[in-house]
Amino acid sequence: MARGAGHRRISIGVLLFTLVLIYLSYHMISYVTRDKVSIYTVGEEVTLTQNPTYTGLILRSEKLIPSESSGYVNYYLESGGRCSTTNTIYSIDENGSFNNMLASHVGTSGLSKDNLAQLTASLSQFSLSFDPVDYSDVYTLKDNLAYRLLSFLDISSAEGLEELGISETYFHTYSSDRIGIVEYYSDGYEEKAAADLTAADFNVKEYTKTNFKSGSAVSAGSPVYKLIDSETWSIAIPLSGQDAEDLRDLDRVNVILNETGISTTVLFEEFTGADGNTYGLLTLSRYMIQYADTRYLTVTIEKNARSGLKIPVSCVTSSDFYVLPLDYVTTGGNTDAEGFFTETVTVDGTTAKFVEADIFFRDDTYAYVSRDQLQLGSIVVKPDSQDRFAVSAVKQLPGVLCVNKGYAVFKVIVVIDENSEYYIVSKGTPYGIAARDNILLDGSSAVEGEKIY
Repeated sequence: MARGAGHRRISIGVLLFTLVLIYLSYHMISYVTRDKVSIYTVGEEVTLTQNPTYTGLILRSEKLIPSESSGYVNYYLESGGRCSTTNTIYSIDENGSFNNMLASHVGTSGLSKDNLAQLTASLSQFSLSFDPVDYSDVYTLKDNLAYRLLSFLDISSAEGLEELGISETYFHTYSSDRIGIVEYYSDGYEEKAAADLTAADFNVKEYTKTNFKSGSAVSAGSPVYKLIDSETWSIAIPLSGQDAEDLRDLDRVNVILNETGISTTVLFEEFTGADGNTYGLLTLSRYMIQYADTRYLTVTIEKNARSGLKIPVSCVTSSDFYVLPLDYVTTGGNTDAEGFFTETVTVDGTTAKFVEADIFFRDDTYAYVSRDQLQLGSIVVKPDSQDRFAVSAVKQLPGVLCVNKGYAVFKVIVVIDENSEYYIVSKGTPYGIAARDNILLDGSSAVEGEKIY
C-alpha cells in the first residue's frame, strides 16, 4: 500500500510540474513571438500653441492724384511724409529749364546749417535701422534725400524763381486739397474693396508696382502721386475652412505684425471675396504710416492658449457607440445611475425595465452609449412620454487604448488643440484619460479588450 501511494504521489508531482512548465513555456513563446507594443505614459497638463501665420494684403483709404499739367515732375516731400494743404508736393517744369538748373547746382555749398543738420539726421536714422537684406531701402533713401534737397529751394515766390533763373510762366507748384500721407507709387489696389478680392490677389510673385520719379515726364491727368487720407487700414487674409470655423464667432483677435514684431488687438470680420472664397479682414487704427509703402504683410494670429493632456497623434483610434436622443436619458433603481427604460413586448403584455448605461460622451442632441450595454433594435422609452426610439444608429468617437490593467480599454478623448505631431485633449473627461495613464503609442496595434501584458 505505502509503495503504491508513493508512486501515485510522484506521478501527481510530475504531472503538476509538467503542466506548470507547459503553461510557462506557452506564455514565454507567446511573449517572444507576438508583436511588441509601445506604451506612452500621459504626462501632466500642458499647453500646445499653434498660431497660424498668413500673408495678408493691405487695404487703405488711398487715391491716385492726377497731374494738373504736362511737363517734368519734381517732388518736395519725402515718401511716407505727412502733408498739409500748404505743403508743396510736386512741381511741373514745362520746358525743362528747372531740371537744367538743378544739374548746374551740384553740391551742398549753398545749404544752411539747418539744412545740413536735417540731412545728417536722415542719414543717421537710416543707418540705425538699415538691414543689408533690404538693400532696396538705399534707393528709397536716395530719392528722399533728393526730395529733401528740393524742399530747401525757394520756389514759393517769383523772386525766388527769378534768383534760380526759372520763369514762372513755365513752372508750376501744386499742393494737396486735404491732409494725408504721400507715397510715390501705384499698383492697382488704390481703390479696391475687400469684396473685390480673389485668391489671385494674394500671389505675391505676380505683384507689380510703378514708382513715380523726380525728373520724369508726365502728362496732364496721369497719376503723379498717391494720397492716403485715413489712419484706419485693413489686412485681408485668406482663410481655410478650419481657420474660418475657429475665428467665426470672434470680432477681435490678437495679431503680431511679423516684420516689426508689433503685437496688437484688431477688429476681425469674415467676408466673401469675388471668387466665392472666405477671407478675413483685420482692421487697425494705428501703425498705418509704417506700412504706407507696403502692400503685403505677414501676420500671425495669436490663439487663446488652452491647456490639457498631450498625446501623440499616433495614439488615437476610434470605437463605435450607439447614439440615442439625450432627452431619453433618465435615472432609475435605487441609485442615481443614468440609463434608459427599455420596453419588452410579450404575450402577457408590455413591460419596461431600467437598464443602467455608461454615457461615454454627450453633445447638444445625443448620448453616446457603449454597445455592450444595449442591444441593437431595443426599444427605449422617453421619460414621461409615449415616445419610443429604436436603438440602431451607430457613430464613432475618437479615443485611445488604455492599458493600465494589462488589457486594452477604450477611453474617449475630446481634442481641444493640435499640431502635426500631438493633440491636446480635455482633462477630466468622463470615461477619458488622466495624467500618468499608460496608453498604446500605436492605437491601431490592438483592439479593445485584448490582453497586452
